[in-house]
Amino acid sequence: MTHPRTDGASRLTAGALRLVETRTTNPQCVDIADYVQRMTAHCPYLAPSLARGLTGWTVYEAAGETDAVEAELFWAGVQAAEWIRPLAQRPHGALVCENVVILGGALHSHLTAWPHWALKNLYGPVGVMFGKFHAGEEEFNRDGQSIPTTPVSFLPVRPAVRKRDPRFLRDTPDLADALAVAVDDGRDVFGGIPHQLPLTAAIDLCRTVAEFHASGWVHSDLQPTHGIHAIDGVRLIDFAWAWPVGKQRPPGFEGTMIHLTAPELATCINDGEPVIPDVSADVYALAGALWTCITGRWPLDYAAAGATPGTLTTAELRVLIANRRAPLDEATPWPELQGVLRPVLLAGNRDRPTAGELADLISKVAA
Repeated sequence: MTHPRTDGASRLTAGALRLVETRTTNPQCVDIADYVQRMTAHCPYLAPSLARGLTGWTVYEAAGETDAVEAELFWAGVQAAEWIRPLAQRPHGALVCENVVILGGALHSHLTAWPHWALKNLYGPVGVMFGKFHAGEEEFNRDGQSIPTTPVSFLPVRPAVRKRDPRFLRDTPDLADALAVAVDDGRDVFGGIPHQLPLTAAIDLCRTVAEFHASGWVHSDLQPTHGIHAIDGVRLIDFAWAWPVGKQRPPGFEGTMIHLTAPELATCINDGEPVIPDVSADVYALAGALWTCITGRWPLDYAAAGATPGTLTTAELRVLIANRRAPLDEATPWPELQGVLRPVLLAGNRDRPTAGELADLISKVAA
């Protein structure tokens, strides 16, 4: 069977969801025994699953910003799904159930909404079912009867029951239809995602930045989480460092997200020279942000320069960036698009394209 890799490059959001207790059939850090026992009256599969040791629990704690926790919760769900896929083919495979528990953090109904939606649509066609339960919230079964209230929030992940589970998906009829005939053929569930969608998103982001530059402003803090893709287009957020093009900044400006700071900007700050915003530095950050979205890592390979970001101050990192001592990261999961971004990140400030020109270059990859 062919499954997606769930390790891969280090993600920027790694650490936002802290592992509290590794997979176990009898978690010690949360008290769920009574809840689980009472739930056996409502789920005919649970008691035999427990008897065979096929119900697992992995406990995490939210330890980062909401969007980072959501991303890590998604990957925790992927790991759970990939764990059960081969087990589901074995005897008693229908009884396998993995549960991703989340502690701490903000309102869990918000934290789980996006990961749950994405995961159930991604894995439904291969017969994996995702649920969600929130601590303290009253729940009802499909007949309208109250079921026990869970003491913790968690995402249950299990093989789908094709004759029963589509009834839980009345609000998503297409997914219900797919689940009703689902067969796990071993596919990589990420393999069917067309490149056209992220390419279009990249182009739209570049054009939105170009429009902002055309208004006479630079953003000065472009990074992966500062471009929101809404139904009606891309929206830039966090304008704390935005400044009119060509107007000198007041003393004390120390740059933007350090890992996406253009070398010439780092040089000005290091030398104590006046910092005059230029769209070219924004384009560097824009290309770097897209690179990061592709690889899951910052654009520069600090290790190749003998540096560890966590042990260096921002000022020390800025020296490394200004002197171009760190090469670009060698990970190339998308060579065609990275081939467009690489020259932008290596060029001097006068040789970089505008944001609009970068959009046109990426459009050629999409053609």
